[in-house]
Amino acid sequence: MDDQPRAADRRPPKRVSNDSNKPLVHRRNRNALTTGVSGSQQKQLEIGDSGLPDHPPTCAASAKRPQLRKEAGLLERTLSIIKPDATRRNLTGKINAMLEDSGLRIVGQRRMRLTPAQVGDFYEIHKDRPFYSELCDYMASGPVVVQVLEGEDAIKKNRDVMGATNPADAAEGTIRKAFAVSLSENSVHGSDGPETAATEIAFFFARTEIVG
Repeated sequence: MDDQPRAADRRPPKRVSNDSNKPLVHRRNRNALTTGVSGSQQKQLEIGDSGLPDHPPTCAASAKRPQLRKEAGLLERTLSIIKPDATRRNLTGKINAMLEDSGLRIVGQRRMRLTPAQVGDFYEIHKDRPFYSELCDYMASGPVVVQVLEGEDAIKKNRDVMGATNPADAAEGTIRKAFAVSLSENSVHGSDGPETAATEIAFFFARTEIVG
């Protein structure tokens, strides 16, 4: 027998053609050449033998997932008025400190002198009450600070901090217990419900004047 290697044994390693009219690419070096390879073939070369992409997917898909939000109380806005007896005694800062310490934020504020007509319109719901005339005179007797408070359950929280209408019945630590002069001069006003709050805020403020 002839001990010389045959011609077939001297041939280079077998190569696989991706296309009869395109260059050949060795399987052992699949990323060495990309010229002339179709889009689907290019993708297959990038994926490689494992069947998995060479690079992890982007986080675009995960960015579309809804984010979980912590359950919290209802965020509300309410109207607060610091009345003439309190502004006369320079108590605006002390009253607002108590409101802010409770977790409420002041997102709208104005110091003003109400006219009798404005007071009458604002308290129109009480016009048939015996105290209506006295209330209107008192509220027009000096400057007031009208403000919008914002926070979780702001309506209830504001009224809790204010205390009972009659300061004699107000709990310790409330505004009226600390500062009110009497039942009629009780230092602060606060909306008593969501509909009332919306109406009273709109009475004094445009939406653009409320900055959260």
